[in-house]
Amino acid sequence: MRSLLPMGAAFVVFLFLSLAVMGWYGIGPMERLLLPEPVSVPLLDVAPGHKVVTVEGTAHYPLRVKQRVKNSLFGSQYDVWLFPFFQRGDTTGREIRFLVSSPREPEQMLGFEDRRVTAVVRKPTTSRLSVAVLEAFERKGYTFADDFLLLEEMKDPDEGGDQP
Repeated sequence: MRSLLPMGAAFVVFLFLSLAVMGWYGIGPMERLLLPEPVSVPLLDVAPGHKVVTVEGTAHYPLRVKQRVKNSLFGSQYDVWLFPFFQRGDTTGREIRFLVSSPREPEQMLGFEDRRVTAVVRKPTTSRLSVAVLEAFERKGYTFADDFLLLEEMKDPDEGGDQP
């Protein structure tokens, strides 16, 4: 029994460090616990170095793009709606620098909407954004900047649910 104690302690330390590293890199069940408070920044100042930002801008709803994603490594699945996000008042822009992934479905009658978004800043990856989604926006006349970012909107805590 005594010989199992060091192994058990090593396992607990390994498990804790693994969860912390997963959270730091934005994967796994600890991801939302380790995020800093949102920082308000102008939209065009958002960079990959930011973790969580609050930005204001104009959402473009040229088409309703819904994608099913997994909450985390062990989490449930949920739907998100994706839309380009431009500087406030820009309804003619076509080069996407920011694509928002939102748990909130856009209203059907809206083509554009000025809104404030609190989101986790991510570099786009195929695990978070499918190639089919990118192609759908390109068919609508949009192009993607080489350094475009994904803004994963955080759900209002009052709304509840599994989504971040």
